[in-house]
Amino acid sequence: PANPTASYDPLNPTAPGGVEYRENCPLTHVFGGSHRTVMGAYLNPQWKLARKLTLDGGVRLQGAPESSDLSTVGYKAGLLFSGALFYNFARNWFFKANYAEGIRPPVFNNLFSSSEAIQFQGDRNIKTEESQAIQFEVNARLLRGVRRIRELNFRANYSYTYLKNLQRVFLGQY
Repeated sequence: PANPTASYDPLNPTAPGGVEYRENCPLTHVFGGSHRTVMGAYLNPQWKLARKLTLDGGVRLQGAPESSDLSTVGYKAGLLFSGALFYNFARNWFFKANYAEGIRPPVFNNLFSSSEAIQFQGDRNIKTEESQAIQFEVNARLLRGVRRIRELNFRANYSYTYLKNLQRVFLGQY
């Protein structure tokens, strides 16, 4: 910028504080503070409840600590759950139900990008996106090893996902 202390008016780039071309002038695309250490632990037991019924469960503890000087971008630790139920209701036909939770912390460009570069203005206060999803599925192995058919399968499924703290762009900002 011509005057880095003045505010920039994108509708009038020649106004005081506007952007002007300067040869060999570097432009910062992403500001500093761009690193993160993610830690996690996962447990996934499986139980055979009956000959044709299997239950699969999972729990994951995941987090990224933030440093006291804010040089490391973190997010709070949380427990994420998942589970699946598999049922073999007929020969080569299966029903499956899934539930899963997930998180998506903001990427560094969303947090620290420069609004003067060709990108959206970053926002250090973006929250971690959270999701919950369910899926139901029926699948079958219809043919296997019949003449030239190696395997022919059938699958029908339905899924639904709920998102909280959706990370989106609105009016050029996150």
